[in-house]
Amino acid sequence: RELANLESSGLIAGTRKGNLQYYTVNTTHYLYPDLQKIVLKTRGIAGIIRTTLAAEEIDCAFIYGSYAKGTAQEKSDIDVFIVGGVAEENLIPLIYACEKDTGREINYNLMTREEFTRRKKTRDPFVKNVMNEEKIYLTGTCDD
Repeated sequence: RELANLESSGLIAGTRKGNLQYYTVNTTHYLYPDLQKIVLKTRGIAGIIRTTLAAEEIDCAFIYGSYAKGTAQEKSDIDVFIVGGVAEENLIPLIYACEKDTGREINYNLMTREEFTRRKKTRDPFVKNVMNEEKIYLTGTCDD
């Protein structure tokens, strides 16, 4: 019944092959970008990364770039910005595990809280650009 409701709203399209019914998402539907963000935040790639990074000394972490903007393609990598006291040698195996679980390359930028604060104060172009982009927060917030 719910699939019929989604189909009548235009969010999904159904096709029948023999006695089987197949459904695909209509990515041009006006609700698709918002629904995609909700799914990614709760169960998708963001959820996998969030769970993997949860135990580390991370003040804040977020996904940015095409994935956060909702414009990522099937082969797009995932950009993750991490601020905290986690040692890079401890982070690398976690990133590798996330790549394995998601099937995507993950590019990360790691900064200590001090470096992040300094670069924000000096209006570092990279940090300024990243902070002005769409973000999917994984843990904490970097807005302070």
